[in-house]
Parts: sequence; C-alpha cells; structure tokens
Amino acid sequence: MTNLRRVQTGEFEIKDAINIEENEQGVLFTVKTSDNDYNDVFIDYVSGKASVIDSNCSVRKDCVHTAPIKNSGVIVCAPHKLKVAPTNFNNDNPVVG
Repeated sequence: MTNLRRVQTGEFEIKDAINIEENEQGVLFTVKTSDNDYNDVFIDYVSGKASVIDSNCSVRKDCVHTAPIKNSGVIVCAPHKLKVAPTNFNNDNPVVG
C-alpha cells in the first residue's frame, strides 16, 4: 500500500489518492474527497480501462454503475465532485445526449 499525491498510469493520471494497491492486473486506489467520503477506482492494465468499483456517495451510486472508460469518456461522482477521465480528455466539445 502506498500513499501518493500524483502518479500516471497509462492513459490516466492519479491525483490525491491514498491506499494505492498495484499488482499484475492493475492498480486499485482510493480517493478520499472528505473525512468520510471515498471512491475506489480500478485501472485494468490488460484492457487499459478505468472504473469506479465502490463509493459511499449515495444509494444509487451512479459512478459505480458507469461503464469502464479507456481513451474517451468520463466517470463522474457528483456528490463527491470526482471526475475520472483519460489524461488526453478534452472537454471543449462535449457531447450530450
């Protein structure tokens, strides 16, 4: 377990993470957004995809149920004000629909 503030892995850059666990399959890390709020994010080395696998944000946990992302897309946890996006993500021309 590591406590890092910033690390880059593949297409994703991890900021303000604690409890980073890495193995041959990928990296699992916890982002604490306040004293009691957290999101667990997993980046799969094989597929190159990132996903939120656990959170205590709400009953619905939309961020956990969002499909994994790779080169595009964003996972948002609105209650925790967390955004998971590839490092090359460009929000200049968003697609809504």
